[in-house]
Amino acid sequence: MERKVRTIQILQAAGYVLLGIILVWNPGMSVKIICGGCGIGAVAYGLLHMLQSRRGMRKGELVLGVVFAALGAFCLITPETVVSFLPFLLGIVLILDGIGKIQRALDLRVLDLPGWVRLLIFGILLLGLGILLLFNPFGAVKMSMIFFGACLIGDGALDLLFLLLVCR
Repeated sequence: MERKVRTIQILQAAGYVLLGIILVWNPGMSVKIICGGCGIGAVAYGLLHMLQSRRGMRKGELVLGVVFAALGAFCLITPETVVSFLPFLLGIVLILDGIGKIQRALDLRVLDLPGWVRLLIFGILLLGLGILLLFNPFGAVKMSMIFFGACLIGDGALDLLFLLLVCR
């Protein structure tokens, strides 16, 4: 694995752990910060895709860009509404992350690299936790934030472990 890419992935995993600790430590404040951060991130992501659509790089970039920019603006304008369905969104994030890890594990399997089974199991666990959060959000945003924080700590820690031990 290229050193620069590995360094970026290690920093990302450490960021997951740090964010997870913040979510567990102060879930009330975390909700407001996440709404703002997600809003800004979604607007930026949407604008990037809209710019890519102007360059003709990929089909569907404009639609994806407009949807993300609109969702980001919605998060910034009405964070209270977002908080009410945040457990649902967090469940979707865990599902997507789980699917990504499952795909990475299958790629590692094809390349016959070690560690793919552990990554596959973790991806399946994240997928299951996301589905659980999606369909049973525990009835409280605060509890969901703590739960999601704990999942991020586990996800980041395992990513760090994987990157430091398997991908040398």
